[in-house]
Amino acid sequence: MKADGSGNTKVIEEKGENHMDSEEWIKDITVRFVRYVETPRKVHKENRKHRKQSKEPWLTRWFGMSGMGISMWLRGFRR
Repeated sequence: MKADGSGNTKVIEEKGENHMDSEEWIKDITVRFVRYVETPRKVHKENRKHRKQSKEPWLTRWFGMSGMGISMWLRGFRR
């Protein structure tokens, strides 16, 4: 934002590499929606299952290897 002398603020947009105007954005969203609607429900379920399996556990994501080490250490006490 840039303030002029009158107290009003003006939004200055700079067009960069990632800038999309509204028509391109609507076109992109429409294409994605049509692609989603046209694919069968079974494919959606398989994709969701694959994404879920390929994601690393939350403990590792949040705490890295130290979280995994602590969990292994605690498992040793339980046994």
